[in-house]
Amino acid sequence: NFNVLGANNSVKARYQGLAHTEFLAFGSDFASVADIVPKVHWTGFPDVFDLRFERFCDLRAKQRCAPNKDDPWLLGYFLDNELEWWGKSGRPWGMAEEAWKKPPDRACKQALVRVLREFYRGDIRAFNEDFGTNFSSFDEMLRVGTGESLSEKSGKAVGLSSAPTELPQPKTQRGQKALMEFVRKAAERYFRITAQAIKKHDPNHLNLGCRFAWDAPEAVWEMAGKYCDIVTVNLYPRIDLERGFVLGVEEHLRKRYEICKKPIIVTEWSFPALDAKDSQGRPLPCKHGAGMRVDNQTQKAKCYAIIQRTLFSLPFIVGSHYFMWVDEPALGISSTFP
Repeated sequence: NFNVLGANNSVKARYQGLAHTEFLAFGSDFASVADIVPKVHWTGFPDVFDLRFERFCDLRAKQRCAPNKDDPWLLGYFLDNELEWWGKSGRPWGMAEEAWKKPPDRACKQALVRVLREFYRGDIRAFNEDFGTNFSSFDEMLRVGTGESLSEKSGKAVGLSSAPTELPQPKTQRGQKALMEFVRKAAERYFRITAQAIKKHDPNHLNLGCRFAWDAPEAVWEMAGKYCDIVTVNLYPRIDLERGFVLGVEEHLRKRYEICKKPIIVTEWSFPALDAKDSQGRPLPCKHGAGMRVDNQTQKAKCYAIIQRTLFSLPFIVGSHYFMWVDEPALGISSTFP
């Protein structure tokens, strides 16, 4: 009773009775051109304030969506996979921390300063109070990542040894709210621009969201719900086999649905079993990658049934994609992704 081919499906498996999905990778690919969060060991996050981002998304959609607009077997498009919405720090305002480190000519750095100026209504003293800093103006923030500041009188760069290259952590709730406003605006631009690009070139298929890695800041879920047809999330829960209970997933999904107010598909989950064998019958367990390990195939089947019953009991869950047809190879997927 499977009815769809999930993310990264084999082209050879299409048009044989199952609908399929497509990947567009708007954000992760543009992050290689201009980023807020650099692509180091993961997906990064694009500089959505860079004027080239909109043109990039339009061209990508023209190339990948327009030819599919009349395909009755296509369910829809994934925008991206597990973007780094938390930055590198893992804090809700982690993206603001990454933008703070950028040079003054970068669009995201200018956007961050602009957002802070607007949030504080130009009152630099209020910002200093919330962050324990001593900036004389918002313009001075533009060069903090390079250890320089702009002299207000001359307009020339001057040394600023006391200026932090790392974003000072907010000392108040108002400070946290200021940084989250930047995250909100970045999310709004990301989802709006990508959604418009798809609708322009293919108005007939679903926008399947960007496959969150378990979670994202609340403002991001909100914007995903505003612009996507379906919100998608990857999660690898733990299961209490004795009680037949999935730990933490139901409450988590209910809370996120209350924010995004759109149907949700869980687009990855699995339970690799440690009794896997190679073609010669020799033990070859998969110990890399995500997923709670179980001892054998019987336990795996129990976990499979428990999570499916849980997900399908939630009325806002409209799909569940198992990852993947076979467990990840014991040696990993590739040399760069062990």
